[in-house]
Amino acid sequence: MAALLGILITQHMEKHSVKPPEDLPSIDKGLVKVYGYGTPACVDASLADHPRTQSIVTNVVMHDDVVPR
Repeated sequence: MAALLGILITQHMEKHSVKPPEDLPSIDKGLVKVYGYGTPACVDASLADHPRTQSIVTNVVMHDDVVPR
């Protein structure tokens, strides 16, 4: 759910032209970052592989954990 909410918040911010402060380092220009640990899949492959989604969502999965796979 955090990944979906992060995507929705990012779309809302882009729609309303919310920009990060200029004094942030370039690596922190994205205002929304989502981290998940062993979370089950909640989107299809096309959304998961989208560059915009990959830039804000990081999901950490243990080697053969069946729930996220």
